[in-house]
Amino acid sequence: MFVPGKVIHVYSHRGVYKAAYVPRTFKELRRISLAGNMLSNHTAKSYFEGLLEVQTVRDAQESPPTWTAYDEDDTCCCCANRFTWASTSDSEAQEARDKHNCRSCGGLTCDPCSRNRVPISSIGLTVPVRVCDRCYNDILGGVSAASSPMTSSLLAGDEVERSLSDCSSASVHEEEKEKPERRRQKRSVVVDDLVSQMRSSALT
Repeated sequence: MFVPGKVIHVYSHRGVYKAAYVPRTFKELRRISLAGNMLSNHTAKSYFEGLLEVQTVRDAQESPPTWTAYDEDDTCCCCANRFTWASTSDSEAQEARDKHNCRSCGGLTCDPCSRNRVPISSIGLTVPVRVCDRCYNDILGGVSAASSPMTSSLLAGDEVERSLSDCSSASVHEEEKEKPERRRQKRSVVVDDLVSQMRSSALT
């Protein structure tokens, strides 16, 4: 069994949607992986909004920041506490659920320090997304100018099709090389100092 017609694979990379044409024989298409949001993510509205984000991300001034991997840090980049400090459980599974990447700097933050949402138009995110408290306070002054409604960036179907037709692995790599990456300091000196003091006190 093969999927008919052209197949566009929409995927998430560093918190933004990207798209690429894949062949009908693409191995991952031969099986269906069950997920809790698989029905809501495959509605016509979700497809349309996903393709709009793909377009705005391609037209953005910067590429999204590099994300800190879950195994690279064990403390929040804002408060320097362990990620489970506000949870009733301290298990590894709970720690994984309480870790979040800030869309502005890419750092790992706990849930209480990342409850604010703002659009980041410089990387193509025109709807409010999760950011850490430090980035939220840094960009708060420019939110009103950057938060244009999603409907203002509606694109005609032929423009989306034209953009996707240029999508190949080579063109994607060239696009990433041309765009400067959004760079923000993920941790402040104060936070790093707090973490070092906490670790040294734990050892003594």
